[in-house]
Amino acid sequence: MTGSIVFLGWCGLLRLDFVLPPSEDALAALRPKRDGEEFESHFARIVQATCRDELFRSSELTISDLAESLGYSRNELSRIINCGGNVNFHDFINKLRVEYVQQALASAAGAQLNILQLAFDSGFNSKSVFNACFKKWTGMTPSTYRRKLSPGSDFRVSDAQ
Repeated sequence: MTGSIVFLGWCGLLRLDFVLPPSEDALAALRPKRDGEEFESHFARIVQATCRDELFRSSELTISDLAESLGYSRNELSRIINCGGNVNFHDFINKLRVEYVQQALASAAGAQLNILQLAFDSGFNSKSVFNACFKKWTGMTPSTYRRKLSPGSDFRVSDAQ
């Protein structure tokens, strides 16, 4: 009996993956392989679905919520956004929100719309985050963007994207 216990213990020690965690290379070998084109293809479908259903407009949207609504696992969605879009989840969602505000401001009724209300309608929770994100993605403040869209300006919406 003692011999059996020693033998099983010795065999267990030889399997070091029980004692030491596997290396990153070993873990990577277990993950499904995806090439860049496949990530970009999945990312394009995610962008399309997120925009079509305006999922980004929920101010309480989490990556888990988005993953569930699109049929991905949380980790898989995060990886697709990171590899296919070269952005993190928050930047991805905030860019879609900024684009939504840009389109609203460029619309015929855009001159009468309140910029802050548009920010909240697009899913932003605070004015400061909205202003920072808008400037990050367009290179200008929302007020400057609106002024450049005014009649007589030679500015085009495509110039800011």
